[in-house]
Amino acid sequence: METNLYTNDDTILCRVFPISLEGATLTWYGGLPPRSIDSFDTLIERFSVQYATSRSHCMTLAALASLRQADDESLRKFIGKFGRTVVQIRNLNTEIKLHSMLLALHPSKFVDNLCKKLPGSMDEPHERAKGYIQIEEMSKFWNEVYQVKQKCERCKANTKTYLHKSDKRHKLDKCQPLSKRPGMSVTYP
Repeated sequence: METNLYTNDDTILCRVFPISLEGATLTWYGGLPPRSIDSFDTLIERFSVQYATSRSHCMTLAALASLRQADDESLRKFIGKFGRTVVQIRNLNTEIKLHSMLLALHPSKFVDNLCKKLPGSMDEPHERAKGYIQIEEMSKFWNEVYQVKQKCERCKANTKTYLHKSDKRHKLDKCQPLSKRPGMSVTYP
């Protein structure tokens, strides 16, 4: 039986949507965390990410099992790589996704957090990862700032505008203004 629905009311659209689902899509919908859908647009976005017809389904569990976080890979990059791999595997169980993620990540406070309280869905680790990604990126930033602000005893240059080599025997001409250093546009108060 085919029915047409002429409404733009988010509440009605969200309540009617699951009636059109069956099988794996209905199971996916039933696995969404409570109150995780705040509008029909959010539901469309989540559904499209999960079941986009243009995505390739050629990956297997072997690809997921061999996935590992590289030594120098940030959490942000790994989560992105993991997500791109997972969406290419058809009918992948949430528990297998989570287990694979835990095995692929380097031991860290993020992994400890996931192990202490196992997530109910794959949206939860992504949400938790945001905080750890922020910490990781801020830590990297402040480490760079600390290195730049170290005083150079030889040239007595202003550490707010000059970058100094860690070698104490460097020559005065080795100090570089920060504005000439690629990717460094930090200003200090």
